[in-house]
Amino acid sequence: REAVDKAVQIADAARRFNECGRELRRISEIISKIEKAEKALAECRKKRNVHVAPDARSLKVIRKVIKDRDDAQLRIDASLITLEIVPHKDGSVEVVSGETTGFMPLKAGTPTQVHGSPEVVAEIPRLARLRAWGPVGSVEEHREARAKADKKLKELTDPFGTSDLDSLESVAEKGKELDASVAEADTKLQTLLAGRTLDEFVQERNTFETTSKSFLVTYPDWGKTAPDTDALDAEAEDARLAFITRVENAEAAWDKARSALTAVSGQKETLSQRLEDSKRRVTTLREKLSELTSDGKSLEERESELLRTTMAWQSAQTRLAEIQGQLNQYGDEPVAVVERLEAQLEAANQESNQAREQEVREEARLEGLSAQGPYSALVMTEERVAQLQQEVRREELRVEAIRLLYDTVTACRSEAIAAVSMPVETTATKTLQRIAGRRLGRIQVGETFEPSTVVPESIEEAVTLDNLSGGEQEQLYLATRLALAEVLGKEERQLVVLDDVLTATDTGRLARVMNVLEEAAQRLQILILTCHPERYRGLKHATFFDLETLIA
Repeated sequence: REAVDKAVQIADAARRFNECGRELRRISEIISKIEKAEKALAECRKKRNVHVAPDARSLKVIRKVIKDRDDAQLRIDASLITLEIVPHKDGSVEVVSGETTGFMPLKAGTPTQVHGSPEVVAEIPRLARLRAWGPVGSVEEHREARAKADKKLKELTDPFGTSDLDSLESVAEKGKELDASVAEADTKLQTLLAGRTLDEFVQERNTFETTSKSFLVTYPDWGKTAPDTDALDAEAEDARLAFITRVENAEAAWDKARSALTAVSGQKETLSQRLEDSKRRVTTLREKLSELTSDGKSLEERESELLRTTMAWQSAQTRLAEIQGQLNQYGDEPVAVVERLEAQLEAANQESNQAREQEVREEARLEGLSAQGPYSALVMTEERVAQLQQEVRREELRVEAIRLLYDTVTACRSEAIAAVSMPVETTATKTLQRIAGRRLGRIQVGETFEPSTVVPESIEEAVTLDNLSGGEQEQLYLATRLALAEVLGKEERQLVVLDDVLTATDTGRLARVMNVLEEAAQRLQILILTCHPERYRGLKHATFFDLETLIA
């Protein structure tokens, strides 16, 4: 037994050592990925901090200020008096009153415009003095509005180094891209952390390292070559079976010896009982012999008496045979014959009475039929029978038609459901296996195309959805809805609306769901309503809308 316990202990230690090694490698890989993700997140945040860009609200204010400035300029242009000169030959003109005063060159055939308010005065040397005026407008007010807009625009755009709207929008778009990169990097990091911290992973790795070293203290050879758990399990099992075999053989020998002892004890008791019975019979026979010999008769007298008794018995037997022969001549026993005849007579009397009563009833019925006119009633009855037979045939034909229609509709419906359900089950099963692995097996859908059961690969029987966790159920329903949409959307693109369908899914499977949604979006139009947009930041090509901002 000690050898068996030792073999089992070594096999169990080897199994735990290998599991510890696998977990150590897994944790180390996760830590490496977390460190890389933290580094990438830090770089993204650094780029975002360096990049100065207006947010949506600031950009909206800048657009309004530019619009106010342009509107003021338009009002200024509308308020100015314009004097246009088209000379026939080159020369010059002196602007006496206007926006810009002084001499301006004139070129033959080219229009030259002079602007001013409330009037424009220009003099062409040795030719004419021109004066133009119009309605008096508030041009100074518009100039103040433009100057105010220019000042506010400068205050708003100085931090960004440009007042060009296209450039500012480009900078803002770049900021959104950097924000998306930060969100994506943070989502990847949170997915790897799965609600834990890096220190917790490091502490878990140290624990596995300590456990692994403790095994190596007892089994130093495992540090060079990992133990073969299958071989050790086989050795432990062989030792256990050998021990069980020896125990069973010992128990069999013990049972055999015990059975033999029990049999010998039984035989002893039987022989003792038989000995006691024999002693009692001997005693009884002796008492009987004493009783028979107590009458004082001799042996010859007893033999003579026995001979007389035997002869009397034989004579009685002969007489009995003669009487029996005489009785046999009568056949059945007379008493029994009389009883049977009396019973038959009684039955005949009863039948006679019943026949008389039946005769009276039939006579009364015959008289009733004679009074009713039997031939007319017979004809009417035959017509009614014929009519009922026709109605029966019509109803039978109608029932057959209804049955045929029902069978046809049922068959068509079954074929239509099967034509859709089989592709849906196949596609949904593949999608679910990508998300949750092959453990859940194949999905089965009902007539309403809702998932009804799953058939795991480990067993052949269907399992209801109540046996699945909340996360597995919502992943199963998501896979089924996407599969149904793809089957129905083969001819044209379909819209799929998902309303917070991933509230119970863990971060590990959430990353796989994101890949599935990215691929499905190439064939379907997917709309996701959620209160947790951060869970979907991993979607690279998704467009996010904040409903509160849109409503405001």
